[in-house]
Amino acid sequence: ELYGYSSLYLMLARNEIYARHGYMFRDPNIQRYFNYKSWYLGTVPAAEFTDAVFNDYEMSNISAIVAEENRRGGAAESLYWFD
Repeated sequence: ELYGYSSLYLMLARNEIYARHGYMFRDPNIQRYFNYKSWYLGTVPAAEFTDAVFNDYEMSNISAIVAEENRRGGAAESLYWFD
């Protein structure tokens, strides 16, 4: 199902799961991207974040996205173009 999506889309989809739990991104471009989302409230520094907040559905989605990213040779680099 993930085959048809771009690497950038996969990276954003994976990070959106983290963002919905308040993850504050180390990558300034990803942080800026989610800052523009009305629903995003970055409240948890990356160093304090734990994946224990994810439910089984979220963990399954993250695993599937990471598997597809790995199949392609890695995740998209970043949102270098986002301003």
